[in-house]
Amino acid sequence: MTQTARPTQIEAWWDRWPDANIGVITGWVSALVVLDIDPRNGGDAGLAALEAEAQALPQTVTSVTGGGGRHLYFAHPTHLVPSRPLADGVDLKAEGGLVVAPPSRHRSGGTYHWPAGHGPDQHELAIFPEWLDRLSVTLDGPRGAGPPAPMARTAAERATFADLWSDLGVDLQPQEFMARCPLHDDHRPSLHIDPDGCRWFCFGCRRGGGIQALRQLVDPEGEPSLRWQPVVGDVSEAPTLAAELHVDVVGESFHQDELLALTGGRRTWSGAHRRVLATLEPDDGNPFDAQAVAVRIEDSPVGYLPRQAARIYRPIVEESIANAGVATCVAEIRGGWERAHGDLGRFGVIVTLPKPARNR
Repeated sequence: MTQTARPTQIEAWWDRWPDANIGVITGWVSALVVLDIDPRNGGDAGLAALEAEAQALPQTVTSVTGGGGRHLYFAHPTHLVPSRPLADGVDLKAEGGLVVAPPSRHRSGGTYHWPAGHGPDQHELAIFPEWLDRLSVTLDGPRGAGPPAPMARTAAERATFADLWSDLGVDLQPQEFMARCPLHDDHRPSLHIDPDGCRWFCFGCRRGGGIQALRQLVDPEGEPSLRWQPVVGDVSEAPTLAAELHVDVVGESFHQDELLALTGGRRTWSGAHRRVLATLEPDDGNPFDAQAVAVRIEDSPVGYLPRQAARIYRPIVEESIANAGVATCVAEIRGGWERAHGDLGRFGVIVTLPKPARNR
């Protein structure tokens, strides 16, 4: 589910299923991130171990589950967060996730409830802790199951979208809204605008689309976007590390603005495919991985080597820095497409690194 249900839709559901449990979609759509603690699978010990390595979680809205566990609710940050297991019995529910909320009934007969002082009307929703946010993209292990997360526009794209509407005399509001369409003689609000998704549609003149369609209306003589974008960029400077094995960079979801800028600031139908030179740097200040290796392109941070790869390549990176003063490798920026019906692709980065000595 990629959008919130309207009140009339919820009322219809309750009329049809008055005894149903309540499910809350987590992630961007609800602006909620939930930590699911299941003591039956070692959740209490798992959470204690995580807090011992970082810091204690803040008090926040909390529910007791019908199975005897806990759901800790946090305010969603401004970027996508993956749903995934963090430790035994500790699951992070964010993009593509769902939790059951009070007063639902568990199959065991237990009831979900808000403990005294921790209900949504009794306690403030805490901000999602930075150390948990960081852990969600650096921890080894599979990402949580579920449907693909809805792709969010970057801050730069939302700013461009607002500027384009401003040129047409429409001031954007923080959330979805209806306005009078400046593209035709509109006597009542018929223009729907989604400022977060950078989508719009007029029910009067039947025009709509995303940033590109809006840009063409504002500047019809402007350069049209390419439907297909070939591989661009040629690494003229020889990298210090050989290009032999492909490694996916993690944490790229935090750097979508930077990747958009690195690929020209515009999306295309086929997405980006740019070959560049990347710099690898040991990140000694990383509180979650003592062997962390950061990846930068043109002085912009774009993510990290996966934890397992960092353990292998950290000595190789340090050796390159000691011998050549820098550790560089060939990288490719891919993804970031924009297609019909709001189909957006997230930018990703692949670096090519030498085979470790043990594999030669």
